[in-house]
Amino acid sequence: MGTDIGRVLGRSQEANKQRRKHVERVRRQKVTRLTTLKRQRERALRELERRRRDDDNTPAEDDDDERGQVENPEEDALRETQDSPLPRWNKAEQERLEREKEEQRKVEKAAKIDAAEKRRHHLSDLHRKRTRRGQPVMKHRVKMLLDKLENGGSQS
Repeated sequence: MGTDIGRVLGRSQEANKQRRKHVERVRRQKVTRLTTLKRQRERALRELERRRRDDDNTPAEDDDDERGQVENPEEDALRETQDSPLPRWNKAEQERLEREKEEQRKVEKAAKIDAAEKRRHHLSDLHRKRTRRGQPVMKHRVKMLLDKLENGGSQS
C-alpha cells in the first residue's frame, strides 16, 4: 500500500477547486458577453429610433419611462427579438426561447406521466408484508424452494 489516501484526496479536492474556479470564470465571461451584446443591441435600437425621429422631424419622446415598464416579459422578449436590428442575436435569442418552451413542455409531460404512474401503482406495495427494515418478507418463497429441493432430491 504505497499510496497515501490523504494525498490522493488532497489532489482531487484541489482539482475540484480549480474546476470550480474555471466554471465560475467561464460563467462570468458569458454574463459579461451577454450584457455587452444587450448593450450593443440597445445602442443600435436607440440609434435607429433617433434616425427615424430625425427623418420624420417628430419631437423626442421620453424613452426612460418606456424602458422601465415591462408588461409581460415573455411576450416582450419575443417582440424584441423579432424587431432587433442584429440578425444573429435575433436568431439565437429566438432559438433559445423556443428551446426553453420545449423544455418546459417536456417537464410538464414528464410530470403528468409520473403522476399517472403514481396513481396506478401506489397501492401495489401497500398490502405486502415487510420486515422491520422495510424489506419484503420472503419466508414463504424460501419454504417453497426448500420443499421443491426436498421433493426433487427424494425422487432422484
